[in-house]
Amino acid sequence: MARPTPIATPDDPRLAPFRALQNPKHAARAGMFVAESAMLLRSLRPRSSWIQAVLLAEGCLPNLCEDIAALPEQLPVYTASNELLRAIVGFRFHRGVLALCRRPTAEELLPERALAEVLARPRVRLLVAEGVTDPRNLGSLFRNAALLGVDGLLLDPSSADPFYRHCVRVSIGHVLSLPWARAVAWPRALDGLRSQHGLSLIGAELTPGARPLWELPEHARCALFFGDEGRGLSPETVAKLDACYAIPMQGRGSLNVAAASAVVLYQLQSRQAGA
Repeated sequence: MARPTPIATPDDPRLAPFRALQNPKHAARAGMFVAESAMLLRSLRPRSSWIQAVLLAEGCLPNLCEDIAALPEQLPVYTASNELLRAIVGFRFHRGVLALCRRPTAEELLPERALAEVLARPRVRLLVAEGVTDPRNLGSLFRNAALLGVDGLLLDPSSADPFYRHCVRVSIGHVLSLPWARAVAWPRALDGLRSQHGLSLIGAELTPGARPLWELPEHARCALFFGDEGRGLSPETVAKLDACYAIPMQGRGSLNVAAASAVVLYQLQSRQAGA
């Protein structure tokens, strides 16, 4: 059982890693990320070895006794006033709970490691994100994927950092639980999805010849591709796909990638349920 330690001054040397959070790039280079809120702290229980330290607002402590008791005894847990917390981390964080965590290494996030178990399943649905640079949009993709039948995610090199704090928060913790990987060689890495793992490559993209979404059949093994809502999927990636399907819409414009993914995934889920 971890024991909370009160903090009295913002320059306490034990809080140096939290002060580094004022610069997100510095935190990433240090191999760290942050999870905000009691809900995300609970999401980390299966991966408690990732947690390096926890910082709490004093007023949150009575409601977190059970959560703190579940943490390893040697894990540092600090408490401070709200004013002191803002002085330490430089931003007003979510609901007074901040967990500082170790990032998986780049090697741990390679597709052949991070998605090996997922790709070995007889049925698999993979979501592939290309150029989704907004952390909130990426967090929404994780959230939609977890709630609408996706087994894992594959990101291209340019997509946002899933461990960025806004992405973790918007995903409601699914960044911490849903298997995901980042491909290095893009789009060459996509060739193995079809040749080695037998996945059908399906684009959610309004391209010449794209068929309406309601014609999308159920696939036992498929990868669904989503691009940035501004640029969409790159021509190089589209050239590698088996087919593209689009959401028929009235008027001009396009759906945000988070909304579009929810529509597509729900269509597939309902098709599978009715099969």
